[in-house]
Amino acid sequence: MRALICNSGIWLVLLFASICEAQTYPLNQGNPITDGFSQNGGSANNTRGWRFQVNAANVTVTRLGCWYGDTGTNSKTVTLFNFTTQAILAQVNTTPGSQWCWTNLATPVALTQGQQYIVACYSATGSSYFWHNSPSAAWRPTGTIQYLDVRYANSSNANTFPTSALSPHQYGVVDFGYTTGPQLTVSATAGTAQNVYANDTGSGGNGILAGRFTVASNSQTGASLDSVTVRSSGTGNDSNAYSGVQLWYDADASGTFSTTSDTQVGSGVTAFPSDNGDLTFTWGTPQSFPASTTRTYFIITMLNGATLAQPGHTFNYLVQDIAVSGTSATKAGVPSGTMNGLAIATPVFSFTDASAATATTVYLGSSNNICQTFTVAYPNGPNDKPASFTVTGLGTANESTDLTSAQLWHDSDSSGTFSATSDTQVNSQTYTLDNGTVVFSLAGHADFQAGQTRRYFVIYNLNNNASDNETFQCYVSAAGAPTYGGTMTGLPSPSATGTAGLTVSANVLAVTMNGPSAASTVNSNYQGPTGDGALLCDVTLAAAPGGAWTITSMTFNASGSGSHDTAYSEVAMYEDNGNGTWDGAGTDSLAANTATGFTGNAVTMTLTNSALAAGTSRTFFLVGKLNGTATAGQTFNANLQSVNSTPPAGGVTVGLPGSASTALVIDVSSLTVANGPAVSTPATHLAGTAASYVLARWRLSASNSNVDVNAVTITTGGTGNWTSDVDGTSGVAVWQDDGDGVFSAATDTLLYQGAGAGSVIATFTSTLSVANSGSEDLWVRVSVTTTAGAGVAAAPETFTLGIQNASDVSATGGVTVLLSTPAPNSVTLGAIEFNVTSFDPLADLPAGGKPITITGSGLMSPLTVTIGGVVCPGTPVITGGTQVTGLFVPPGGGSGLPIVVTSASLPNQTLSQTFTYSNVGTIGGGGSGKGGGGGGCETSSTTTPWALLIAAMAAAAAVTTLRRKRA
Repeated sequence: MRALICNSGIWLVLLFASICEAQTYPLNQGNPITDGFSQNGGSANNTRGWRFQVNAANVTVTRLGCWYGDTGTNSKTVTLFNFTTQAILAQVNTTPGSQWCWTNLATPVALTQGQQYIVACYSATGSSYFWHNSPSAAWRPTGTIQYLDVRYANSSNANTFPTSALSPHQYGVVDFGYTTGPQLTVSATAGTAQNVYANDTGSGGNGILAGRFTVASNSQTGASLDSVTVRSSGTGNDSNAYSGVQLWYDADASGTFSTTSDTQVGSGVTAFPSDNGDLTFTWGTPQSFPASTTRTYFIITMLNGATLAQPGHTFNYLVQDIAVSGTSATKAGVPSGTMNGLAIATPVFSFTDASAATATTVYLGSSNNICQTFTVAYPNGPNDKPASFTVTGLGTANESTDLTSAQLWHDSDSSGTFSATSDTQVNSQTYTLDNGTVVFSLAGHADFQAGQTRRYFVIYNLNNNASDNETFQCYVSAAGAPTYGGTMTGLPSPSATGTAGLTVSANVLAVTMNGPSAASTVNSNYQGPTGDGALLCDVTLAAAPGGAWTITSMTFNASGSGSHDTAYSEVAMYEDNGNGTWDGAGTDSLAANTATGFTGNAVTMTLTNSALAAGTSRTFFLVGKLNGTATAGQTFNANLQSVNSTPPAGGVTVGLPGSASTALVIDVSSLTVANGPAVSTPATHLAGTAASYVLARWRLSASNSNVDVNAVTITTGGTGNWTSDVDGTSGVAVWQDDGDGVFSAATDTLLYQGAGAGSVIATFTSTLSVANSGSEDLWVRVSVTTTAGAGVAAAPETFTLGIQNASDVSATGGVTVLLSTPAPNSVTLGAIEFNVTSFDPLADLPAGGKPITITGSGLMSPLTVTIGGVVCPGTPVITGGTQVTGLFVPPGGGSGLPIVVTSASLPNQTLSQTFTYSNVGTIGGGGSGKGGGGGGCETSSTTTPWALLIAAMAAAAAVTTLRRKRA
């Protein structure tokens, strides 16, 4: 025999020849053939055996057996009788065999010392049996079991007590196995299987008591129970249907399982290692049994394994083996009888109709009409669901042509009433036949849980095809099989005659809200994509074929967190040109009066064209122009609340009030920082002087809310030194314009002043508040010292500033700062030394025309020269900022005329020398070749030599003075 034993997760295979070790056999399992026994032809219905006496204590019979000579074709019944009372103490049916055939007793029998018993075998057929009139002593034992005589009965049955005697014969032959030491005996009662569901884990998830057995000790002490091996059987798969298998000892002897007062044996496992496999549960310390003690054990299981069992599956158990320890200790009663454990019950899905008792009036083009309401109850079972619900249509209307769709909805909010916003659509189908069927798949629907009851709605959505007073009815006719099996009760529901259903009214004005269904993020002054308004509500009015309607006016209600009464500059309604899109006034036409806004969150639009013919529809757009007062995060939506109309006879309006649109949401609060109107042309500063210059005008504009600004970080640049050449107290100053667009230190507000630096953090002395949809201008003024431009002769050193990053503007309240392109900057301030060291010539004829040469520093374009207020002609050619040529003396007259040089925007330079016009020829000689040598002055006839000398001395003195001034 082979058994699997599991201990601490290790599976071993043990082989043993007999399931009952340390047993004794009175006839020592002798061989009647080799011991000279004869065989007779046999006769039916005979009993053969022998009587014996017990001469020792603690004798326990554990098995019964026989050996008949009929080659093992027929089973025999072996019985143990009490000789004195003739009571049957044990009885087994042997398996057919041609040698000794043994059967273990489910309940071993303890014999009493000094008492007599009979062991006998009954054959119902004419089996031959062995006999010997004087067998050897081995067949007539003495000692613990003492042979007395043969006992037999003819024409008997299995329960006949054999009264006839022979001695010293041995007929049969029949024998028994017994033990004389301490012994543990297993007893299991078949019982009745419990009906459970495939996911059952017992009360509180602690498991199901699936089998119970006892282990009893005989009257001797010294036996201990080491382990119990449980074998599974039944039609269910023991390897994957469980989530837990455990063995517990009934420690409180209550006969009922308790996790708090009973004791678990070893460690539980998730399942048997194989279907119909074995599990061994081992005590950490062998459990000692006192004499004559009986203990109860529970097999505890939890279903809901990896693969749930199917309805009808069974799970049974037996004790395949026990391991015992102790001197001469033995075991009996194993394998035990089968314990009928669990039977998987079939779950039930129960359908009940809950539809209205009377028909509901519905209208052409209407949606979300309830044709049937029903419930499905699921009292017990694993998480599961029917695969589908089949609904059959009835009524005079044609489901295949008069419905746009049929839908199944779950009452997911458990309100008992249908809501398209809070309930859940399970599936949508279309009928293909009149009075046909639709199959709603539940593939995406959640499984039922035990104890759940769900409500469902069968929804019909109508087109405009049905006729007046036609009807729709339906019923649930079938349901698809659940994954784990189950039966459906209550079908058809309510019956094949269907629900009261729906009655159609054909004179209908159907109002449909088309959108918007998603909010557009806009600024508070948004005027719409074409400047004609932002779309607030898109609605369609459709007249069913039953009759024409006259639409006088439409009233819209506003919703959302914004103030509709103050946020608009205009509200208007346009009619769609047919493409279903708001395209602006250039494409869609104005359909009604305009309004300056909502009043009390409502606005009424009186139509200029009121006709709506039968079977036609018109789509309208309600639009609005925002005026900049809304703030970030506010929402603006609208719905068509009512229609003032003249209907055809019996006409009704459906779809009012319409659902609210989801139209506009005001964008985040933002501040845009940009260059304002130009402040001036770039300025040039004259070295050696201190002055202040307005270099920048920045405009700050707020959108979607008021914005408070606390500081700006100014990044300086250029080739100048912002530390040494800029005033240490008021070098950089920021002013708020008073609104006139002109800088004035007297009327504008100083917000910041401080020293120059590479980066200037201008923290305002007071908060600059920019109103929503408004703007404020900042002036930035720079004050330079006398050192700015010192020593710079050719190109000016420069000073610039600007705001480089949005993070450089500090605004409160989560405002998004946006910098313009280009980023806010300034004009360039140049600083340079400007002086004239020489000017040639200082005299010319009244006709002028001599070329002029100027030397000095800071000579830049635009450069002009005047003599006596007259501009010198020509085009200045500036070389390196230190020399100017290309200009000529203008015509003129007189002497002591002022010479003025203008360089860029620097202050004019009036030279200390003066200019003289003279008719005496070349002054100073040499230039014209007159007067000899290297040139001289041309003189008139009235000019004396002394006058020329004095003029030359005056010119020399003037040059000396200029040089000293520059030094």
